[in-house]
Amino acid sequence: INLCIRAAKALNLDICGIDICAEDISKPIFNNGIIMEVNAAPGLRMHLNPSKGKARNVGKEIVNMLYDGKPFNIPVISVTGTNGKTTTTRVISHTLSKMGYSIGMTSTDGIYINNECIDCGDDT
Repeated sequence: INLCIRAAKALNLDICGIDICAEDISKPIFNNGIIMEVNAAPGLRMHLNPSKGKARNVGKEIVNMLYDGKPFNIPVISVTGTNGKTTTTRVISHTLSKMGYSIGMTSTDGIYINNECIDCGDDT
């Protein structure tokens, strides 16, 4: 395991799949096998729906590892109606921004993140 961790760190990867070839997987890889490949974008399907063995929710473990102790839900406020949606959205954005929140907003003017337009035009 330590060799795999070192390989991932050497490539600056937080998440990866590492394929190893070993004579005996129960023994340390040194003098017993090699790292064949490091996958920067590993597939999860084989863990969620394996041909044999127990399914494992590896996606949940990845999220827990990346955001340990941090909430990973994103509150959403939706504004609907006929008139005044953009104005109402701007007021909500301004108020929450003053309260210290990071804000993502879309309106008839474009998409904004923390008051910076990242895509102009009607993206509603």
